[in-house]
Amino acid sequence: MTTMVAQLRDWADRLDGRSGLYAHATPEVVCGVVVGLRAVADDIERTPQAVWVLEVTHKHGADITVHATERSARETLAAYCLDWWEPLFTEENWVDPETLSEDQVIQQYFEAVDGHESFDIVSAQVQP
Repeated sequence: MTTMVAQLRDWADRLDGRSGLYAHATPEVVCGVVVGLRAVADDIERTPQAVWVLEVTHKHGADITVHATERSARETLAAYCLDWWEPLFTEENWVDPETLSEDQVIQQYFEAVDGHESFDIVSAQVQP
């Protein structure tokens, strides 16, 4: 988001004071575009940004990660489950994770740990 704001401000600065260079637009139009670009950049900076926080608790403590999307948080959670899949499942209760969806991997894993581990994914707002 910071990169987009910086780009908008850069465009506004480049246009500002150069309306004479744009033969196809009046100075008023160029000024309006500059004001508009700056207003959009200001709005973006003032708008709280949503993030997704993933917390996995286990016997050693907790792993906490922050993600731009819920999808990313769930992908990270599924990767965590797959990292610990083999030690958890034996030949007697083996489930091939390749045959499961991401949601099924998460569900199977946390059912198998039987309350010894847990997870939570929550949305939060990052204030400007």
